[in-house]
This record gives sequence, C-alpha cells and structure tokens, in this order.
Amino acid sequence: LENCDRHVLMLFTSTNLTYDNIHVNEPGMKLHLGLYNHPGAGLAGNYVVGTLNEADILIKEPGVFYPGRMYGSSTALGSFLEGVRDDLSVEYAVLVDGELTITENADGTYTVVGEFLSGNDGPISCNWTGEIVQHL
Repeated sequence: LENCDRHVLMLFTSTNLTYDNIHVNEPGMKLHLGLYNHPGAGLAGNYVVGTLNEADILIKEPGVFYPGRMYGSSTALGSFLEGVRDDLSVEYAVLVDGELTITENADGTYTVVGEFLSGNDGPISCNWTGEIVQHL
C-alpha cells in the first residue's frame, strides 16, 4: 500500500444508525465503498473498479475502488449497497463495475456521483451531497 491511501466511505440514507455506526438502524440504505487514492490526496477524485490479480487479490493503485463480493448469504465485503427492509432484514448488492467521482465543494461538503453495476441486481446510481465525517 505504499503507493496509495485507503479510505472506507459509508454513505447512509438515515442518521439513525446501529451502536457501532456502521449500519442503518431502520429501513434505508448504506453505500459502502473501499477506495484507494494518491497518498495525502484525501477523498476527492475519480475512481473505477479495481483489478484482481491471479490470486484474487486487489491490485492497489490510486483511483480504484475495491470490487464487492459476497461471502455466504449474509456477508458483503469490498464495495456494496446494503438495504434494510421494513422488517429490518438486510439485503446486499455487491458493486462489481462502475465509475465514481467525489468532489470537495467550497463549503466543505462533498458531492459523490457514481454509476455502478451490481453483481446481482443490475445498475445502481448514486448522487449525494453532504458532510463526510472522518472516523478513526
């Protein structure tokens, strides 16, 4: 990872989150993205899906997002959309292709625009503007 910084970006449709702040705690959605960018560059930039090598490991380079994958029926890793239904059951759509642009606005907010292809549910679009809070 010497050539890039890794960021995990989570965008939620609600501020009502689970105790660990990583899942929506009511019907809604979370977009979960594993991003790689130039060292010190922050989040702003253009991203495309990353490439996996012959050992099925991501080739980490600036400007890529980690493709999503399912492990079993209830664990999604990499980049994915997590949906919480009305009965609070959860479904996942893993992001296997697409493009993402993150722009830092003059007021300190960010605009995130993405067009993705899911491995199981077809196209997914994102157009979000707001504050991104860093959690360490």
